[in-house]
Amino acid sequence: MFFTLKTKIWLTILSIVLMFTFFTLIYFPAQQGNFLYKNYNNEVQNLANTVALGVQIALDDQNYKAVQTAMEYVKGNPGLKFVSLVQKDTVWDATHTKPDIKEMVFKTFPDNAQPLLYAPANNDSIIIKRAPFNDKMMSGEIVLGFTTKEIEQSKKNIRTTSLIVSAFIFLIGLFIGLLLSRKISKPVIALRNAARKVGEGDLTQRVQAYSNDEIGDLTNAFNTMVIDLSKTRNELRTSNRSLLESNAALSNTLNELKATQAQLIQSEKMASLGELTAGIAHEIQNPLNFVNNFSEVSIELAEELKEALQQLADTTQLHESITTIADDLIQNQQKINYHGKRADAIVKGMLQHSRKSTGQKELTDINQLADEYLRLSYHGLRAKDKTFNAAIQTYFDENLQKINVIPQDIGRVLLNLYTNAFYAVTKRKKALQSPDKSARVQPESKTYEPTVTVTTKNIFTATPGADSPSVTGIEIHVRDNGNGISAEHVSKIFQPFFTTKPTGEGTGLGLSLSYDIITKGHGGTLTVQSQEGEYAEFIITLPVG
Repeated sequence: MFFTLKTKIWLTILSIVLMFTFFTLIYFPAQQGNFLYKNYNNEVQNLANTVALGVQIALDDQNYKAVQTAMEYVKGNPGLKFVSLVQKDTVWDATHTKPDIKEMVFKTFPDNAQPLLYAPANNDSIIIKRAPFNDKMMSGEIVLGFTTKEIEQSKKNIRTTSLIVSAFIFLIGLFIGLLLSRKISKPVIALRNAARKVGEGDLTQRVQAYSNDEIGDLTNAFNTMVIDLSKTRNELRTSNRSLLESNAALSNTLNELKATQAQLIQSEKMASLGELTAGIAHEIQNPLNFVNNFSEVSIELAEELKEALQQLADTTQLHESITTIADDLIQNQQKINYHGKRADAIVKGMLQHSRKSTGQKELTDINQLADEYLRLSYHGLRAKDKTFNAAIQTYFDENLQKINVIPQDIGRVLLNLYTNAFYAVTKRKKALQSPDKSARVQPESKTYEPTVTVTTKNIFTATPGADSPSVTGIEIHVRDNGNGISAEHVSKIFQPFFTTKPTGEGTGLGLSLSYDIITKGHGGTLTVQSQEGEYAEFIITLPVG
């Protein structure tokens, strides 16, 4: 059940007032009445004892007038009803076995009073008290009867006083309730209403302090808090505006970075395309030479055939000559066709590499793809640098599983790894041949042979229940015997824009793009193993399927 603060204050005050009213109207008068009755009973008993003592002394002196005087001792008491001298005698029965006490009123004062030996039942308007005395002449008791009118009047006065005090306390309680309600509940309610409006966003709210007590301190603290909140909100708005401006600037910078990255990626592709173009030019040159040579020979053979036909005679020798020339023409045309198709394949490969990837995976012979791009990379570098030369070793698994890949993307990865490998071995060779090298290193330049090794193999995985392990993927290893990669650089080798090449010789995107193509585009892995000064080996793993 919910009670407001005002209600709680009133309930508390009313509870205190009711408790005090109960005490003043019921408990206190009852206790005072009992106290008055008790004192009155004791007082009457003392009077009875005093009269009994005076009577006994008078009887001892045989002064009967003094007996009367002793009984009249209490006559001045306004509550006196009577005082009686009761004689008590012991009477035995006829068998003298059972005594009986006989009481007889000997004298009563006032004379016209009606004495009572015992207080009547259910009547508290009179108090009867007895005090015994014993003398040689007489044994008995003094019986006093007092009215309780004064006691009842005193009790009534107490109840009246208690009622007046209770009414006064009730009025004081009402006044205190109103005062507390105004002093406590009003500022608290004002604080509550102001807090609600502040919660709704209105920071202009202020609460007036009505006192210098804790509630006043709370009001001042609330006002200070609202002022601080208002300042903070203004600062936040200013910060938000600054952040929005910063975000806009960052967004523009990000867009520029993305555009620059796209340009760098395109530059990387164009650089690899340039290397491909040089290699393709060299590769195309050979089949074109064959085409030109065999076409010229075919022309000469055709002329000889024409002359032979003009000298046609039914001779065996001429028949054999014509047959030989025809056979040579067929062979030449076959060679022309073969090398023409080879040139066509090279051009198609170049176009495929230069085109934007479609993202469609195709069942691909990795051995053929690796060999093709290896030759293109080699001849491309040869075309740029006539002094370049390196040994190529290939260990292609003849049983290599064909897998579904995006040929253009895997070709770019292989071209990048080949180019880096040829660059590494060339750099080491030039360093060994540099004249400023020490004599200790010079002998190595005579024995060092730049070598790039490409290996492919299947990855076998044992399958429970199968007779033999199944092919679950393939590996491509590209190893060079260059200077290797330092341990410090191995951890950064696949980060975008990281390169160890001099400025202008690399963008630092090749390995980063290759890593994304292998891991994100094909679900494989691209790792590197290296020993500085010995070798570097990049390992591609691609899953089957």
